Order: sequence, then C-alpha cells, then structure tokens
Amino acid sequence: MRTILFAPEDTIPPALAQFAPSPRKTTIDPTQNNWIEGRNGLSIGIPSNSLEVPVACEGRTVDAYLTDFVSPLETIAANWNFEVSSVVQNEGVEEAAPMLLESAGMFDLRIECEGTPVALKEGKSISIQKPNTIQGSEFGMYRSVGDAWVADGSRKADTSRPIYRGNLVAPSQASVEILDFKSGQWLDSVRPGSISVFDNSSSGWVWLTQMGSVPALYRLENANGSGIVRTKDVELKLLPPEAMDRNSLTDVAQIKIPEELKTAKCAARVMVVQISTGRIMNPKAILNEQVIPAGNGYICLNEEQMQSASTLEFLRPQYSKSKDSYRISIEPQDKGTIRILAGESLMDDSNVAESISVSGSNFAMLRSLGAWNFDYPRTDLACLEVHVQNVQGSYMASVISLDRFSAYTLNGGSTTMRTAFLQGERSKVLIFSKETNQYGLSQEFTVWDKYGHFKFADSPCQNLDPIELKPLPTFAMTDPDRFRSTLGL
Repeated sequence: MRTILFAPEDTIPPALAQFAPSPRKTTIDPTQNNWIEGRNGLSIGIPSNSLEVPVACEGRTVDAYLTDFVSPLETIAANWNFEVSSVVQNEGVEEAAPMLLESAGMFDLRIECEGTPVALKEGKSISIQKPNTIQGSEFGMYRSVGDAWVADGSRKADTSRPIYRGNLVAPSQASVEILDFKSGQWLDSVRPGSISVFDNSSSGWVWLTQMGSVPALYRLENANGSGIVRTKDVELKLLPPEAMDRNSLTDVAQIKIPEELKTAKCAARVMVVQISTGRIMNPKAILNEQVIPAGNGYICLNEEQMQSASTLEFLRPQYSKSKDSYRISIEPQDKGTIRILAGESLMDDSNVAESISVSGSNFAMLRSLGAWNFDYPRTDLACLEVHVQNVQGSYMASVISLDRFSAYTLNGGSTTMRTAFLQGERSKVLIFSKETNQYGLSQEFTVWDKYGHFKFADSPCQNLDPIELKPLPTFAMTDPDRFRSTLGL
C-alpha cells in the first residue's frame, strides 16, 4: 500500500521521492482499544468497536497502515502540499487571499480488511496525541479533502491572538517552564530551541526556568491583533558549581527590575529557585525581626526597608532537623534589583509553579480516518524571485523552512521563477530536474518581511542568489542518508 495524496508519484524526481516515508502496517483487533504509535510521539487511539468492519471480516483482525511525516523534506518527497486559500474583503470585493499552512506534523491512517477499506462508524472518533516534532499550542487539525486541506476535528488553530517566537538556548534539553512574572504561576513548558508561545502573562514579562539553570527574565513584546511576533533570543546560564550545595543558599544573579514593573511596594525583590526543578520557591524570612512571607515566589522589600543596610534571614521549614539559617545582607544599592538565590532544603516544600499540564492528554478528536495535518495557517507571505542556472528542461523547486515545518513547491522551466514563502523564516530552495539527473540548492537565507505573492502582478519580490543545477552526486540513490546530509535538510 502506498500513500498518494495530491498528484501521481511519477511526477516526483526519483532522487527526491526516495525520502518519502512508507506506510507501516499494524494488525489490530477492532473489538479492543488500540493505540497506533507514530514517530516523535504521535499516537492515535482507536476505541473498541468503533470501526465499520465489513460483514466478511467480523470477528477477525484488520490491518492499519500509518504513514507519518516528521520533516518538510519527507512531505514534498511524497507530493503533499501546504497551501490553502481564504477569502478576504478588498474594498468591498471578495478576493482569494493566499495562505500557507505551517505544520507540526502530518499523517495518513488507512485501515483495511483483505483490501477492503474500513471506516469509522457514524458518531465515533479517534483520539490524537500531537507529535513533538514542532513546539507550540497554536495548531489545529486539517483534513485532506480532494486536493485541499480543510479545517476539521475538535481542535481549531488559534489565530485570534499574537504568537511569540524566538530562539532559546539552555545548558540541557530538559523542559523549560514559563512562569508569570507577577504571580509566579506556571503558564507553559517548552524545549530549548525554536520556541512558540502565547502571551498568557499578566504583564508581558515571564520567567524562563530550568533545573540546574539560572532563571532568565523574558519579555513578550506588546502586540495587537494576531500573527507571528518575533522576540529576542534568550540564553539560560548553568548554575555555578557552588550553587549545587543543597544545604545552603547561593547568590547566583542580580538583575535590574524593568522600569514598567517597578513599584513602591516592591523596591527590591529576592527570589529563591529550587535546584532540582528550577521552580520558584516560597521561603519565609525575617528582616529587622519581622517575618516576611514570600508572596507569589518573591520576598518583596519596600522603599522604607531599603533605606538602610539590614540582614535578611531565611527560615528552615518546621520539619527540618537543622536549626541553622541562611543570611544575606541587604544594601540600599540593591534597590531596583532582583536578587536570585539557588538552594534546595532551606525553604518550604510549597512552590508557586504547581499547575503543570497533564502529559499524554488528547490533543484532538477526529471523526474520520485518512490524511490529517496539525496546522497553523499563515498569511504573512513574501514573494521570492529565484534565478536558476544551467536549466535543461522542467524542474521542481521547493522553498523549505529550516526551523519550522513548512514548504512550498512549484514546477518551472525557465531561468527565472517567482514563488512565495513565510516571512521571517530561515529557508533554502531545493530544485530537482524532472528530465535530467540534476539538482540545485540555494544558500541559507531569511525571508524578508515585505508582504507579497507571485500571484500579485505588482508584488515586491526578494531577489535570491542564483542556483546552479548540477549533476546528482554518484551516491545520491545508493546512500540517501549521506545525500540528505549533503542537502542539510
């Protein structure tokens, strides 16, 4: 069995088609609950007795065929596309607005009994867990209908508010938690790398925390409307070796409070981070013989308390066998700053980052089998002008994102062609000749932020460096892994 979605396979050059994934067969009992596992965490749950099994197959097992895609190269190799259209009003006239889907993974699930297709029963659904190929909660489900993608399923793409994207570097690949600056409450979890988050904070400022790392204060830029908002890159630093002493507290950082977050009530702040989790703790402390409980993960010192030097003494939990405490000096020059301490056993067990999402919860419910796409629709497109050298016949040219899961493919035959892609994305253009054993690959580039599309006659276009078509390497068909490594895709 082979998946063919949008066009006959023979239209794809063989050197590219070899990267298309093949269906994987799983035999299941329709009378039982079944989970079919894909790559990168994709999981599909089929409830018992939910399949419309032909009479001839009742009481027997059936065969499930899953084809899943974890990169844009695999997707274009199988001739799957990312394009949809929407309708917009332009001076009272309806016009088609080009739109490109940004995916978090695609799959095609088909079930058969001795070659006869098996469908879901009316009113039944399958449950889906999203693969972790691409981070983000903005994605909705799209179903293949004919040669188009149509929004469907219980999960809709969230296009009503801005989504913030940037690059996060951290000492490890452990999960990084996003905490609200004011309340300390958990907002989201991400992995280091290219991050994509909504602003669920109360102030536009959040903490990024990770076990073994110094927390970083991160601003989600103010934005109105919806769409992609680019933020500054951020790097988490490893805790110093002395901070790993679990029986003490260690000063690890002191940062300035941003101007818009300064208040007279909190002229200075002291924050304690738990080493083993990276979460903000709620310690109790004494300043000038007055107990100061941590509120929302901070010890807050007002203007009066910052007038003169004093000592802040942290109290151990009641269950602690040790009666020792830990003291830090508070100086007037600390006003307007946040002191960050790291420790483990000096503070209470309670913390303010407890609302962790339940892993493994269903991402969506789908009412049919077939081809599905985890997608976020984008209209922030740009026109690209591609110059091709040494052209011999027709070719297939694909713009491929290096950070996100998206691509756009057009067929051409001239030395100049116009195409379109997503603004702000690091990309490459990959070309395969359809008539000769030639290919070409552009240098990495970032798509500019000027709106446009090759379908618009007066659209500005980003001019790319020429791409020379050259013979395929001798190992292209015999060692596809090496060839893919050569492509950098």
